[in-house]
Amino acid sequence: MDQGPDEDEKKDFHQHSGPSLRDEENKKDFLQHVKPSGWNAAWEQAQDAVAPSKEIKRAANTLVWCEQAQQSMGWLLLTQIGVLLGSFGQLMSRGVCLLSWGIFTLEAILKYGRSWAHSLYFRDVPCAIVALHDNKDDHDTASASLVVFGYFVLMATLLEVSLYAPYVYATLGFWRANRHCDDEGAGCPDGTTRLIDMLMITMAIACLHWASSLGTVLAFGAAMGMGISARAQRSSLPRCLSRFVRKRDERDRLMCLTWWVHMARHRHLSAVVASAQPSDCGLPGHWFKSKKELFRIVEECDKGDHVHLDTSRLLWVSQEMALRALISLAKQKELDKDDDFALLVRVVRDGRTESCRGLAATAIAVLATQPDVLPLNSLIEAVVPLKRLARSEAVEHVEVALGALLNASLNERSHEFVIAPILESNEFGSSFMSCLIRHAHIGHTTRCQELAVGLLSRLVGSRKGKRARTALMSYKGEQGGVRGVQLCTDLIKHGATSPIKAGGAAVLAEIAYWEDWQVKGTDPHIEECIQALVKALEAGQTIAFSAAKALCSLAYKNQAVKVTIVRAGGISNLVDLLKGPLPNFGLQDINGQIPREEDSRSIVTSVKPHLEDDVRSDAARALRILALNNPQHQKLIAEAKAIPLLIDLMASKSPKVQVQAMAALSGLSFRSTTIKDMIGEWDDGKFFSRLMDVLKSSEGHDPMAEAILEKVAHVTHSLIEGNESNRQKAVKQGMREKLQDCIDNKKSNYKDNGKGVHSAERALKILQEKLT
Repeated sequence: MDQGPDEDEKKDFHQHSGPSLRDEENKKDFLQHVKPSGWNAAWEQAQDAVAPSKEIKRAANTLVWCEQAQQSMGWLLLTQIGVLLGSFGQLMSRGVCLLSWGIFTLEAILKYGRSWAHSLYFRDVPCAIVALHDNKDDHDTASASLVVFGYFVLMATLLEVSLYAPYVYATLGFWRANRHCDDEGAGCPDGTTRLIDMLMITMAIACLHWASSLGTVLAFGAAMGMGISARAQRSSLPRCLSRFVRKRDERDRLMCLTWWVHMARHRHLSAVVASAQPSDCGLPGHWFKSKKELFRIVEECDKGDHVHLDTSRLLWVSQEMALRALISLAKQKELDKDDDFALLVRVVRDGRTESCRGLAATAIAVLATQPDVLPLNSLIEAVVPLKRLARSEAVEHVEVALGALLNASLNERSHEFVIAPILESNEFGSSFMSCLIRHAHIGHTTRCQELAVGLLSRLVGSRKGKRARTALMSYKGEQGGVRGVQLCTDLIKHGATSPIKAGGAAVLAEIAYWEDWQVKGTDPHIEECIQALVKALEAGQTIAFSAAKALCSLAYKNQAVKVTIVRAGGISNLVDLLKGPLPNFGLQDINGQIPREEDSRSIVTSVKPHLEDDVRSDAARALRILALNNPQHQKLIAEAKAIPLLIDLMASKSPKVQVQAMAALSGLSFRSTTIKDMIGEWDDGKFFSRLMDVLKSSEGHDPMAEAILEKVAHVTHSLIEGNESNRQKAVKQGMREKLQDCIDNKKSNYKDNGKGVHSAERALKILQEKLT
């Protein structure tokens, strides 16, 4: 007789209710907000820009030196020709004079044109903003600016040679015609000899200037890499020329552009000064220093007494620069196990300024998502300092500390080791839990509330979270009594964003699972809470997932809660979740509220495909719990047209969805002849053929194979017991042979004497009875 989910199933439920997409979203990067408009968005992205390689820096530096050499030779040429025309213009031949004036005019125009081209795309733009090579929307603009400037340099060089070549020819002709002037009595005008000397010097300067212009063109091609593809260079170009015409990818090209702009503007700027000047430069510290140098700066700044105030301030600025750079390297996964992470923990604990402590906590928060990098002992040692920082008066540091603790708790390899020191009674133990619940109840900011609710759900869902659950159930807010269930209800109903609503439902699900004696039917707010959960089923996938899980926990073996769920319209909403595709409303409030502008920093990332399977699985589980041993609920579920949807879900690619769909069908058909006939007659009696397809799909050593066999056999037994028509259809479809095959020939796929084989033997016993 089916009495409902057994204890093993309850254990499987809790395992299933573990890390969800909500956890994955939080793990991404707790500081990843909706990008603010304009300058702030560009600035935040610039700070995480990947630093250029040494080769790219070298190419950009070479371009800067070539440009400066070209500019210097150009000014020298302008000066020389100006002096020449002013002093000896009357002695020149017509051709030399006109060409000299032409070169002077061309160089003046090119000087202005080059300055204009430099500032056309990057005027008043900090160097850091040029580093936005990850912004796909800017790729076309940046590439266009490089192409235009490249064409300008090339065309200028060609225009120069179009005048320089005739000038050299005319100058040599003038020299041949007047070289006899060196002889005594030649009768040449006074100054002709000196004019020839000046013309020869000018000609040499012009040649050197054109050579520097050509060098700039080659250096530009080598640095920016807008040449031909690598395959073409290998097949048709000499090796010595390939590096001047090779093609760089977009990211390397724009990094080179950034470093070129920086070096051309202020090459001698130090890392600290550059990062501290957002209006002029703003390049992050890791563009100047290696990670070892950055760790050394952090360590040196944290040593000594630094009695002199001005000296201390300079050191703090250096430390902040280095910590921000380390955060960027951590996001780029450039840090490894050999780095001094204990230093970051010391800064969080004993940093001389709250800003430095917050930055170090941010670095740990990012590293907490990389369990293969951050040692577990460093993560555990950081817990107590982070708890202290979470009680800071500065909201941004509270967010950082909560985010770091949340990321640490989301690490499945170490979350139990981390959760223990979070909950243990030290100098911040009880006060931290009160602070956390208060932030979850009325956070200073929406982001703060999201992080607090997320961390709270992790703590109450832990096996060691008895203290967290007790604190939550006994919590009283500053403005009256707000106990755990009422707090969760308020979050579900009035939360400003999807993560807050989903987090409130997740907290409630964990409380109901671990502390069901406190909430199931005894709490005065339980009816209001269930109504809020049923309403939440109509929201986006993230909220519906947590709400369905909470309803499963609340309704488990509690008839009063089941009645309340049905009365609130839960059956129709759960059946709707079996359909697809499910909506994803993101930040939209299910009560029609519009999120405030200050709350828009929080975002739910795009939903992954497997979340839809999780929602359907929990919806089917909730329907089974509602249907167990309750003919009236079974009838209502059947009338809501859930049976065809559950049968369709048996063909899902997700084994857990298959299991829960079959479990729901088994619960619906228990002792209901009408529903048994309805299922057996589905698609002209091909239901049992669908069951065999499910068995075939799980063959092998899949971890869900045992559960699938058990559910297939269980639903078969439920449908054929006392129903001769269904028994005949099952035999006709070959179910008897299939179950016998599973028992006899494929026991290696299932546990000996396990539930799967035992259930198959029970069903096979009825199938082997003589047909009437």
